[in-house]
Amino acid sequence: HNQYEQQNLQFHQKQQDSLSSYWYFSTDSAFWFHPDSGIWAKRGKIFTHQSNIKRAEENWQLRQANSEAASVSDSRVKRENKVVSAEFFAIGGVMLAVLGYWIWWRRRK
Repeated sequence: HNQYEQQNLQFHQKQQDSLSSYWYFSTDSAFWFHPDSGIWAKRGKIFTHQSNIKRAEENWQLRQANSEAASVSDSRVKRENKVVSAEFFAIGGVMLAVLGYWIWWRRRK
């Protein structure tokens, strides 16, 4: 690839084929390209690179993973809120019981 970059390449092209693959190629000679059958040339040097929809799938999976992480985070917050609510009611119940016992004890005298 480096030796190809050192030469002044005269042609660059990027196309997408029917399988949603992206092709990038550059060369210093005449050639033919068809997205579904590939590159044909009689002579010269050529550099090609093929990538496909995989990056979009990876991005989708990353978004999905982030969404799941956010969902887990939301459920943790909800669980923590429920725990706090349960603790609040438990402490309130104990305080009411102590207050009730104190009132009963004061009236008993």
